[in-house]
Amino acid sequence: MRTGTAARQERLVEIVRKCGDITTAELVTSLGVSPATLRRDVAALEQSGQVVRSHGRVRSPASVPAAEDSAGAVVGLLLPATGYYFSEILAGAKEAAARAGARIVLTVGGYHAERDEQQARAVVARGADGLLAVPTWLTGHRDAGRGDWLADLPVPVVLAERRAEPCSPADALDRVCSDHHYGAMLALRHLHGLGHRKVALVARRDSPTARAVRAGWLAARRAAGLELDVPHIEVDAQSPEGPNFERSVTALAELVKGGGATAALIHNDIVAIATVHGLAARGISVPGDLAVVSYDDEIAALTDLPMTAVAPPKHEVGRRAMEMLLRRMREGDALAPTHAELLPSLVVRASCGSPEYRPEP
Repeated sequence: MRTGTAARQERLVEIVRKCGDITTAELVTSLGVSPATLRRDVAALEQSGQVVRSHGRVRSPASVPAAEDSAGAVVGLLLPATGYYFSEILAGAKEAAARAGARIVLTVGGYHAERDEQQARAVVARGADGLLAVPTWLTGHRDAGRGDWLADLPVPVVLAERRAEPCSPADALDRVCSDHHYGAMLALRHLHGLGHRKVALVARRDSPTARAVRAGWLAARRAAGLELDVPHIEVDAQSPEGPNFERSVTALAELVKGGGATAALIHNDIVAIATVHGLAARGISVPGDLAVVSYDDEIAALTDLPMTAVAPPKHEVGRRAMEMLLRRMREGDALAPTHAELLPSLVVRASCGSPEYRPEP
């Protein structure tokens, strides 16, 4: 006769086998168990080879490429930087490459778009069998067409967190991206639920993520029934300091004092932290006078006022993009091109005054 534990674990394996890849949060809900119970079950099942754990997800072994499939492969990885947002993408890519027996050759463009092509071609010339690329596309949307050289490389290429210009050659490349449009919607829906109708946006205009967040903010506020005349306050592209940034914070403070905004979505965490400090110096309290949602969730939890934040699935983007590249390298043109969109999550903390927030003891 099966014990309750054995029956529950059988059910867990069945769910994972059917889904192939599922989050631990979804499993907790499906099985009706606590996170601690799920962790124990998954650990036991992983030991027996029935499931595979991967950064908040549980996967069927059948969905994980066997190591011998890509053993010895060399994969180029082009990043604009290795810190902040991109460290998690790098970690996810390394995890997938290690599991498949592939070796990563990293090259970093340092946010200089002109270096991307030179460095990528050099990596390929040195023997890379494929390229996972996060190119530096920092200015207008049309400038993304600069990346069409990626489509001309003699090896498979997968983009991560970058969308090429529609109908361009690079648009036919495989890609894995966070759905920042959905992420902005999560933030605005949460703020709407707290009673806010005037939600400003504070963000740069030159980064791909900031542009996507702005597009989501524009669409989501209309869908949520928010007021449409609340502005986007642009911040300096270089760093959240200096006279340009101070002018942006002053503009937001005046907007709040004049009743023009009761909440703000701020991209990214660094900008959000500096903005909250700047508002305090101008007599504006968070969340008392202004509810704030940050976007990125890299360091939002580490401030004296832990900030509610939209968390793109950065690690998962890196992992899936690497897996997609390795599969493309194995199967070639027999595999249909894929554009994958992964959904961010919202982590509720103290900066919105939400009754959901309970600080950790």
